[in-house]
Amino acid sequence: MPTRIKSAVFALCLISPLTAFSAPDTGELWQITTSIEMEGMPMAMPQQTSKACLPKDRKSDAAIPKDESCTTTDQRKSGNKTSYKIVCQGKNKMTGTGEFEDLGSDSYRGKTRLTGTMDGEKMDMTQKFSGKRIGTCKYEEPAAVVKKYQEQADKQKQMSCKQSIDELNVYMFTMKDSPCAAQKPEFCKRVSALSQQMREPDDYEATIRKHSNWQELMRTCNQDPAAVTRSVCKRATDTRKWEFVAAQCVAESKVLAKKNCEGRDYTEAMESEFAPICRRYASASLNKSGSSKATAGKKEAAPSATDVVKDEAKKLRKLLPF
Repeated sequence: MPTRIKSAVFALCLISPLTAFSAPDTGELWQITTSIEMEGMPMAMPQQTSKACLPKDRKSDAAIPKDESCTTTDQRKSGNKTSYKIVCQGKNKMTGTGEFEDLGSDSYRGKTRLTGTMDGEKMDMTQKFSGKRIGTCKYEEPAAVVKKYQEQADKQKQMSCKQSIDELNVYMFTMKDSPCAAQKPEFCKRVSALSQQMREPDDYEATIRKHSNWQELMRTCNQDPAAVTRSVCKRATDTRKWEFVAAQCVAESKVLAKKNCEGRDYTEAMESEFAPICRRYASASLNKSGSSKATAGKKEAAPSATDVVKDEAKKLRKLLPF
């Protein structure tokens, strides 16, 4: 049964001419109704209604169902009736007969019977169709309609891809069969500009706040995020931006802490220009000593702010004469 339903869907395509609606009076607007009956189905499929714009100077039999894989042959006209044969090639070979009756300038009706095989199963289907003129429309050749829709789709795709570049939407350039694949070089040019901008510490921090996935952006365009970080950390070290180094540059912080913080008096270290790094070093030392406190209790914790105040007060009292 599913295969037979699929066959019916195929048959519906026979009566779906391309449509276009714009300025009136260049074509005739028709309402088309179709129904399908298939051998073996307990009931007929629901009627389908659509609208089609047909040329004013069309032949009376222009509404006969057509499909790109099927051809209409042996047309014979008698009065207002036309009989014909249909031959469908390709994967699903079918043959059929039909008749078309012109009921005047405003309506028509007809039916087609097709027999053959669909996906290896026998098929016997009857399609009935009718049309009624309901107004005017702008008629365009099917090829022109397809071209117009394709142009609209291409324009929409270009707009979507441009927006993805502007917003650095990495998904549109990593998804399988991406519609924006051709625009990836432009996307990567934008990412490259961003990586150059990140060479300055302030811009680096602003960028990682705005683009939390900045490392993925870099990797998508074959750039090394670690190299960007190393570059900005060197710049920060050269310009002595120790707050940035302490926050973003782990390797550099360790070297500077060992040289400028380790073994120094806490107050002296906190008053030096390396205070941000020393604070980080002290925090790291506290964490390390805390984890090994159960087995080695000799290592003293860094003094708290209260302890520092008390110690300075003691030193001051020693200097006073009373």
